[in-house]
Amino acid sequence: MVVGIGLGTALLLLASALPGMLDARERRGAAIVEIASSQLTAPGENTLVIAYANTEYRDRDVRGRLVRAEGSRPPVPPGLRALPGPGEMAASPALARLLERPDGALLRERLPYRVVATIGDDGLIGPTDLSYYAGSATLTVDDGSRVDGFGTARVSARLGPVLTLLAVTALVVLLTPVAVFVAVASRFGADARERRLAALRLVGADLPTTRWIAAGEALAAAAGGLTAGLALFLLGRRVIGSVELWRLSVFPADVRPTPGLAALVVAAVPLIAVAVTRAGLRRVVIEPLGVVRRAPRPPRRGWRIVPGLTGAALLLTLMNGGGTRGGSLAPWLAAAGIVLVLVGLTALLPGGVAAVAARGGRGPLPWLMARRRLAADATGSTRLVGGVTVAVAGAIAVQMLLAGLAGTFTTRTGQNPDRADLFVSTKGDPAGATALATTAGVRSAFTFTATSARVRGAAGGGEIPLVVGTCTALRELAAVGACVPGDVFTVASPYGETRVGPGSVVELTMTGRDGPVAWTVPRSATEVAAAADPVRQSRYGLFLTPEVLGIAGRSAAGRLIAFVRLDPNRDDAADRVRNTAARIDPLASILPVTATTEDRMFANIRRGLLAGATLTLGLVAAGMLVSSLEQMRERRRPLAALAALGTPRRTMALSLLAQAAVPMVLGLALALAGGLGLGSLLLAVFDERPRLDPGFIASVTAVGGAAVMAVTVLGLPALWRLMRPEGLRME
Repeated sequence: MVVGIGLGTALLLLASALPGMLDARERRGAAIVEIASSQLTAPGENTLVIAYANTEYRDRDVRGRLVRAEGSRPPVPPGLRALPGPGEMAASPALARLLERPDGALLRERLPYRVVATIGDDGLIGPTDLSYYAGSATLTVDDGSRVDGFGTARVSARLGPVLTLLAVTALVVLLTPVAVFVAVASRFGADARERRLAALRLVGADLPTTRWIAAGEALAAAAGGLTAGLALFLLGRRVIGSVELWRLSVFPADVRPTPGLAALVVAAVPLIAVAVTRAGLRRVVIEPLGVVRRAPRPPRRGWRIVPGLTGAALLLTLMNGGGTRGGSLAPWLAAAGIVLVLVGLTALLPGGVAAVAARGGRGPLPWLMARRRLAADATGSTRLVGGVTVAVAGAIAVQMLLAGLAGTFTTRTGQNPDRADLFVSTKGDPAGATALATTAGVRSAFTFTATSARVRGAAGGGEIPLVVGTCTALRELAAVGACVPGDVFTVASPYGETRVGPGSVVELTMTGRDGPVAWTVPRSATEVAAAADPVRQSRYGLFLTPEVLGIAGRSAAGRLIAFVRLDPNRDDAADRVRNTAARIDPLASILPVTATTEDRMFANIRRGLLAGATLTLGLVAAGMLVSSLEQMRERRRPLAALAALGTPRRTMALSLLAQAAVPMVLGLALALAGGLGLGSLLLAVFDERPRLDPGFIASVTAVGGAAVMAVTVLGLPALWRLMRPEGLRME
C-alpha cells in the first residue's frame, strides 16, 4: 500500500511542478535574447555584432550564433564567462557530447570550430538543448545586428480559449489514471487488515471503533506513502536532467512543486486513502470470530452508470462551441465531466466481470478456478486493469481531440514540396551552384542569383529585381518557353513599379568590380509572365542567362538561391546539403519546403501531452505489477493449500492468466467504447467533427492488453514461491 501510494504521489508532485517548469523555460528563453538598449549606429566599447547561424541536425534544432566583439567590454551571453575568439566555439553540454560521438560526424564537419568553453545552465532552456556561440573575425553589421546586452522582458503567450480548454483536458486525462491508481493502492492489504480488525473485535472493540481504526491505519499508510512519494520525487528530480521525452527536457533546479498544488496533493492523498478504506468496509462484516466479505444480497448496480452519465451531461452543456465561449467556468465543467466519465468506466468494470463469471459456462479446470475467483471478488479482480482502462480510454479520446483540432491549428503555406525539398539561400558564390548540385544525396537542384539593378533615368532610384540563372532555373521562375544561353527576359511588376525593356540601360553590381557596370538590355529581350516558385514567391524584373554577363568573365553579385530535391533513400541527404551550404556561407539559410505549418503553442501542448502520457503509462505499468504481487501475497495461504492438495503449477498459472484475461478484455472493450464516446463529446465541445485513426486505436489497445498480460507473466515466479508448503504456516 505504501509503495503504491508513493508511486502515485511522486507523479502528482511532478504534475504540481509543471507551472514552475513552464515559467522557468520562459524565463530562460527571455534571458538569452540579444537586445540593443538604443539605436546603435556605431561600434562602441560595449557593443557586439551577432548573427543567427541556426541549423538542424537529424531533425533536431541547433541554435547557433556567430559573434564578434567591437570593443573591450562586449556583453557576454548568459552561461558564458567570455566570448569565444575567431575559430573558437562555446557549446552546450549536449552539443559537445554529440560532436564527440561517431553519430555527430556530419555536424562536426558543419561546425569546424574548436570547443573552448561550455555553456552553463543559465544560457540554456533545457539540459538537452543543442546550442553554440562561435567567434568570427569577419562578421559585419550587414550580416547580423549590433547589440549591447542580453535579456528581455518575458511576454507570456496567451493560449486563447481553445488551447486553454485543450491544455485542461490534457492534464485531466493524464492525471485521472494517477488518482485512480492511488485509490486502488489504498486497498492493498485489505484482507490482512480486516483480519486484524476481527482480532480487535475479539478483545472488545465495537464496529464503529474498528472502522475508525481502519481509517487510522489507512491514514498512517497514506502518510508513509507521502513520505515515500516525496523521496521518489526528490530522487527522480536529481536524474530528470538526463531524461528527454519527446524532445522536452528540464533542469532539476526548475522542478519545484507549486506550494498551493503541493499542499493539495498532500491533503488529497490521505483523504482518498481514508475514503476508499471506509467505503471498502461497507461490504464487510467484521465479527469477533471472523470476517464475512461477500454476503449474498440483491444486485444494485444502477448507481454504476450515474458517474458516466453525469459527466456526459456536463460535457453536453458545452456542446456546439460552448466550451470556447463559456468563459472561465468552461474549463472547470469540462474537467469535471472528463473525470466523471473516466471514473464511470472503472465503476462499470466489476459488474461486467461478475456477469461473465456467473455465466461463463463449463470448461477446463483452470477456467473453473478462474471463474470461482472472479465471482468471489469481482471488484478486487479489476484492480489490476482499472488504471489501464482509464489510461487507454483517455489516450483514445485525446488522440481524437488532437486529430480533430489539428486542422484548426494548421495553416496551408501554398508551397509545393513536390517541386523541391529544401530552399537554400547563401552568399552569391558562383561555385556554390555546382557544389550544391553535386552533393551526395541530391537528386536535382536549380540555382540562380537574386540581386537588384538600377535603371538609369528612372524616377525614384529605379531599382528593379535581377535574376541570373540557367534556362532550366528561369523556367521554374517565370513562364519562359523557348530559351537558349544568352537569352534575356523581362517580367512586368504587378505593383506598377519601374519597368525595363529593350534599350534600357541598367547598372549591375558585378563580382570583382568596385563600381557598377553599365549594361544595355538587348532588343532581343522577351517579356514573359510571372510564375510562382516552389515557395509560392512570384518574381519580376530582369531575367538573364549567365552567358549574357560571361563575356567579361564576371557574374552578378547577390544571393545564391537553390531549390533542392533530395534522394528519399538517403537519410543524411538534408544534412549533407546543410554542410555544403555552411562551407559556402556559415550564415546560409536552409528551410524545408512544406505544404503546411502548425501552430507552435498547439505543437508544444501536444509534445507535453505525449511526454506526460509516457510517464502516466509507466506509472500504470509499475502499479499493475505492485497490485499483482500484493494480491498474490494476500492469497498465499489458499495458494499454498492448493499446492498441498496436488494442484499442478501449470493449472495454477493458466488460472492466473485467465483471471487477468477476463477483466483485461472487458476493460479494453469499455476503454474503446468510452474513449470513442468521450472523444466525440470533447470534439462536440470544440464544435469539430470526429476523425478516427484506426491504427492508433488498435495500437494503444494492444499496448494496454500486452501490459496487463506482461505484468501477469512477470508475477508467475512470485506465484511459484507462494505455492510452497511454508505458506500454510500462521501465527
